[in-house]
Amino acid sequence: MAADTPKLPALEHELKYVLPVSLVPGVLGFLRSVCRLDPRHPDNSVVSMYYDNLQLEALAEKVDSHHSKKKIRVRWYEDSSSGRKSRHCYLEVKARLGSQREKHRQMLEASPQRIESLSMEHSELRALPLQLPPAVDSARVGLFPVLVLGYRRRRFVDRQSQTRIALDTNITLRKVNTRFLSHVRPLPPRMAVLEIKNLDGRLPKSLDRLLEFGCRLRSFSKYAVCYASGELADASWV
Repeated sequence: MAADTPKLPALEHELKYVLPVSLVPGVLGFLRSVCRLDPRHPDNSVVSMYYDNLQLEALAEKVDSHHSKKKIRVRWYEDSSSGRKSRHCYLEVKARLGSQREKHRQMLEASPQRIESLSMEHSELRALPLQLPPAVDSARVGLFPVLVLGYRRRRFVDRQSQTRIALDTNITLRKVNTRFLSHVRPLPPRMAVLEIKNLDGRLPKSLDRLLEFGCRLRSFSKYAVCYASGELADASWV
């Protein structure tokens, strides 16, 4: 999949910091003191269905920490309090070259309720990546939905630098394709993730205290972590 990754312009960088869940209350308090809440979506749950080919190349790119990576997913949202789902689902292709990122996103006709009602082996789910324009992703053929994961995301904007920050907690494996994973196993809630998005690829000085809290810059893939938590299926069908 990496061979089809476009050369990204110097637009936006994304840095990831991991932290133990025990540090989340202190980090949240700090972010609330130096940042403003995201004006559109300050707090909700994100649900993502990840796609891969039979060789799990997208997963390998993450596990092996390739400089160039690509992910294809269907995403929808839920209210953190009521669980009410968003009206629409979105098909996304996210390409990374180092810390640079570029994302294509398009709305789907299928609702979250419809997608959740289907088995992971359903032909309708397999066909969703075919809606991508060929210019966006030439490898959209031969993809399978592998797993569905969810997490709570709280979003902030740094008042000084306008850097966008997302704190992701409660990462959960929700559903699996039994061709790849035999069943869902509970994911120990040990780690949380901070995503820092800006134009220069640096942690702003106004957020330096995050390092004092114990946040550590690290490559982190929710897809890879959730896949590793599942029970591998018999792969003799491949």
